[in-house]
Amino acid sequence: MYLKSLDIQGFKSFPDKINLTFDKGLTAVVGPNGSGKSNIGDSVRWVLGEQSTKTLRGNKMEDVIFSGTVARKPMGFAAVTLNIDNSDGTISDMEEEIAVTRKLYRSGESEYMINGKSVRLKDINELFMDTGLGRDGYSIIGQGRIAEIVGAKSNERRDIFEEAAGISKFRYKKTEAERKLLQAQENLFRLTDILSELESRIEPLRIQSEKAGQFIELSEKKKKLEISVWINRLDEMKQNLEKLEEKILISRTEYENVENDIQEQERHLEDGYRKMQECTIKSDEIRRKMIVEEQASSEMKSQIAVLENDIKHSGNDIVTAEKSIEEFHKTKNSLIEKKRESVQFIENLENEKINFENEISGTEKILRKTEKEISSMNESSGKSGAELNNLYIKQSEKRFSLESATKIISEEIRHILVIQENSSGIAGKIAEYSAKKEKAVSELEKIRNEVSELEKNLSKCEKLYESGKNEYKNITEKLQKLEYNLTDRQQRRKILHEMEKNMEGYTGSVKTVLRQNISGVHGTVAGNMNVPQQYAVAIETALGGAMQNIIVDSEDTAKKCIEFLKINKSGRATFLPVTSVKGRDFNENGLEKCSGFVAMADKIIECRAEFRDIISSLLGRTVIAEDITTATEISKKYKYRFRIVTLDGQIINAGGSFTGGSVQKTSGIITRRNEINALEKDIEKLSGECGKLRESAEKIRPENQKIFNQIENIKSEITAHKNETVRIKAEISGLESLTGQLENQTADNAHLIEESEKKISDARAETENSGRELAEISEKIADAEKNLEEEKSEKEKLNLTMNECSGKLSEMKIRHAGIIKDIQAKNDDISRIEENITSLEKNTTEMKE
Repeated sequence: MYLKSLDIQGFKSFPDKINLTFDKGLTAVVGPNGSGKSNIGDSVRWVLGEQSTKTLRGNKMEDVIFSGTVARKPMGFAAVTLNIDNSDGTISDMEEEIAVTRKLYRSGESEYMINGKSVRLKDINELFMDTGLGRDGYSIIGQGRIAEIVGAKSNERRDIFEEAAGISKFRYKKTEAERKLLQAQENLFRLTDILSELESRIEPLRIQSEKAGQFIELSEKKKKLEISVWINRLDEMKQNLEKLEEKILISRTEYENVENDIQEQERHLEDGYRKMQECTIKSDEIRRKMIVEEQASSEMKSQIAVLENDIKHSGNDIVTAEKSIEEFHKTKNSLIEKKRESVQFIENLENEKINFENEISGTEKILRKTEKEISSMNESSGKSGAELNNLYIKQSEKRFSLESATKIISEEIRHILVIQENSSGIAGKIAEYSAKKEKAVSELEKIRNEVSELEKNLSKCEKLYESGKNEYKNITEKLQKLEYNLTDRQQRRKILHEMEKNMEGYTGSVKTVLRQNISGVHGTVAGNMNVPQQYAVAIETALGGAMQNIIVDSEDTAKKCIEFLKINKSGRATFLPVTSVKGRDFNENGLEKCSGFVAMADKIIECRAEFRDIISSLLGRTVIAEDITTATEISKKYKYRFRIVTLDGQIINAGGSFTGGSVQKTSGIITRRNEINALEKDIEKLSGECGKLRESAEKIRPENQKIFNQIENIKSEITAHKNETVRIKAEISGLESLTGQLENQTADNAHLIEESEKKISDARAETENSGRELAEISEKIADAEKNLEEEKSEKEKLNLTMNECSGKLSEMKIRHAGIIKDIQAKNDDISRIEENITSLEKNTTEMKE
């Protein structure tokens, strides 16, 4: 697979469509700065899905569209197509040639295409995964990219290596699959909660279904009765209709007579209106003629005033023109005089120019002659200078040899004295080094004992630290478990609060009424009661659909809510006015003594006092029993006169029917509220336990840190002692070495003194020879300097003459150039004078005309 070609249109500096072909091998794009080379690389990044405007060197994505120039309008879109040869099948399931296109319109709309078919950016990213061609791949290396890769974090480098290894696509698919699984898991949790809520509605819906069946049956009967009633009413209406038709005939005759009279009167009115309109038209024509005549008169007066004003101004212009012509004649004569003076001045300058040119020619001849003489003297001086330089060099060499020999003699004498002085102090130093060695051995033994004691303390501290570390780890693990449970309960509480907020489990009509915040509405029955958790299932089963009944202040409020539901077609709901709903009396003796009796359903519920009658009306004749067996016994004993509900949600209805089965313990509205309360308590309890564990952990942590610091201090002391041991050992070794060196040095000093005395003897002989040769060279240098000084004096005279000629020549050339410039300036002045004269003559002619 390789890059075949690149099509660019409207992208940055490429307004026209261009095609760049890339053959196999190396392709280079060269050009000056600002020619758009980098824009080609940006176009490749852009078509591969780059979203960062900073990477594309812009402020917003619209900046990639050609913005226009002075001579060219901006483009409305940018399009780039990347053509890739896939004949080797690097990208499976694709054609042999792949064309990836990206378009961006100035309106902000964009599209991606693969082989002409619209795709998503995600599809392009997946297409180039594991090929190295992605926008973040390693195939596009721009400025600073190498430094960025080298300086990248480990996880960022890992992405590049995975791309190169060909596993990034599988990692991407794994991440996508995990994300989808997590989303599906969350959906399952949500569906489970919704399912639990919906299961609680089955029984109320069954009851509503039975009622709906009865309603349909009764509706059919009602329909038949209504048809019979309407047939009777139709017969009566037919009789009334015949009577009304007779009255209509009589009324129609009377209406036609009145209509004829009205038409006659309308004709008279129309004649009157027509005559009135004719008079109005004549009046308008006369008024219009008057206005036209008045306008014509006004225009004539205005024209007369304008012409009189023009005559007055023309007279003034003639006087002004005559004065101007006189001024022009004076100016013309003045200009002619100036022109004559300028011509005379140019002639004088031309003569002066010729004189200067002759002087310049003579001075140049003198200058060339002087330069030849100076050149000849320079050659002679060069030879004399070279000989003198050689003599100076020889003189320096001999002086250096003389100084070196003198220095050697001085240094060797000083060396002998140092050796003799050192030899006298070597014995004392040997004794001193031996005393230091004995002291160092004593310190070494002391340090070894201290290290042994520190290692024992270190072992004890490490055991204490390990014990505290394990204790802290156990507390941390318990804390993590409690925090996990706490988070789980907080999440569950959040879900339940969300369900409470969205009123999950309530019908649409109930939600609609409660969301309107109508005055006098106090919420549902379930929302206005508190039920102990052990009775929640029994109360939910006993209430059924009545849990969603809405408590209101009065009958008027109930009628207002029903009217609202009716107008908005939002369904039906049951309303319980506080003023009209009364509790039920329950008088069954000996019920409390029956086996399995738990409580009366309305007595265990906590609610506001004004709602007590409503709760009593709903549950006043409902008994809670332990189980279905004891409930059956109680029902038989009291001849099935009231309803009994068990703690697990089974019902024996008044009259003897049984309702039961499995119940979702967490599906009901009341159960949900109780669960929220229980979760609040659990969260509070777990938060307290977490706080205690954190306090314990916080207490243990500084103690462990203190022990850890103590361990580190002991280790530091041990390390310091060991370093000191190494230092002392090195010091002992150094003292032994120094002692040996001093002993060897005593033997070597005698030999060194002999060598120094020999060097002194050789240096003295060298000093005598160098002194003699140096005197001969100094005489030769004096003769050469005298000759060179004479040549230098003659050369200075010639240079002075040449400088005078050169300065004079420069001044004459400058003056000559100034004369030429003055001549040119005067010629320009003459041209301007002639132009002014021509202009004055033209203006004079125009004014006369």
